[in-house]
Amino acid sequence: MKPLAVFALLLLLPSFSCAETLHDILSRNGIPESSFSKTELAQDGAGLAQDFAGNVVVAFAPLNNNIENAVLRVIRFDRADKDSLVAKRDLTGNDVSSECVHSVFDISRYADRLFLIADINPSASCTIMLNARDLVLQGTFFGWPDAHVGESGMVFEEDQLHFQPVHPLRLRFVDLKNQSAPEIYPPDHDPLREKFAAELRKHVPSHAWCADNNNPCDPLNFEEEIRDDVMPDPSGTGFAFIVHRTADGFGDAALASVSESNAVYIYRKRFNGWEYCARGLRGDEQDNVSAQLKSDYVTATKSCSTFQPVTVKPKESPFSKFEIKPAATGAAKH
Repeated sequence: MKPLAVFALLLLLPSFSCAETLHDILSRNGIPESSFSKTELAQDGAGLAQDFAGNVVVAFAPLNNNIENAVLRVIRFDRADKDSLVAKRDLTGNDVSSECVHSVFDISRYADRLFLIADINPSASCTIMLNARDLVLQGTFFGWPDAHVGESGMVFEEDQLHFQPVHPLRLRFVDLKNQSAPEIYPPDHDPLREKFAAELRKHVPSHAWCADNNNPCDPLNFEEEIRDDVMPDPSGTGFAFIVHRTADGFGDAALASVSESNAVYIYRKRFNGWEYCARGLRGDEQDNVSAQLKSDYVTATKSCSTFQPVTVKPKESPFSKFEIKPAATGAAKH
């Protein structure tokens, strides 16, 4: 599930407001207003601005929109170029998804693209990808980025169905250069996941309990989350992360009998796909391994030597929702 820190971040961002006009946010960020009508400037809404070395990007969602006519207004202005024009694009539910057209909590820039992330619920986000210069919509991801890898790769965590008994972790590697997004976690026949599932299988509740709690009680689908951050390999060819697993959602007996577990996963790219190595961690190892991944990635990953090929998943988890919605082409308005 998404960390609660995301929601705390909303309270700390100085350029985010739950109620301000478009005029307010443009004025505060030094963006000319001549491209906007008086009606547009007077609209109340939720706005977020991000300054990329003088290149300012604004995401503004006007309030009082119903689902049919909701708009997310994206604006870009280069303050360093005195001849720069204000680029703007209005996104609707038809362009992306009705779930995505509301206030944005994060704007990032990577590989000549902008990524605007909007909350759907505590377990799901919508990530809108635009060309960084002309704001052409390039796609919509139902998930959120955990890490950048190399010059054009991103590790994405798939959206999860929030009101479900368990939240299995699902990761995809989004290759912006080759326009692919294979699911790479969980890998097929992972011994550590199979070991946890085998232990959980011994303590699966009764059919009646599972039916009453709307739980399929599938021991192969269990609660997982990433502990700390996904850490990219400095060489740009892989990444690593720590997974925490519990028996949450399978009843009190399973929680009491099945021990929580942690494991580190190391992924690396090869010419014919991905391969991974996984190692279980003792309770006192997690913090040390996490710190070492950040300070000395190469040394931290040397302890894992047996790598297995990753089989690309043909289907999503029944508990996850991930989609890349292609975009129609078209330049931004000026």
